[in-house]
Amino acid sequence: MSKQCQTLSISEASQVLGICRNTGYKLAKQNKFPGMILLGDNIRVSKIVINNLLRDKIYDDIDNAQTTTDKRHLLKIMRRGSYEVK
Repeated sequence: MSKQCQTLSISEASQVLGICRNTGYKLAKQNKFPGMILLGDNIRVSKIVINNLLRDKIYDDIDNAQTTTDKRHLLKIMRRGSYEVK
């Protein structure tokens, strides 16, 4: 069984989501960061929740895409899984 870490720090998760680190910490302080897990004094973020959030965003983008080319590009991203946090 692989022992790959299934969580990210707030800084790492913020970077993946494309938001400022300070914004990530503000959201965490307000208990609004998606997938946030509090372990004692440590705050971690679930990779699964982040991946699902990104996947759902891409599905929304596909539904709202204006052109066939845009839809094909987004579908290619979905198939490759290149939006996923490894």
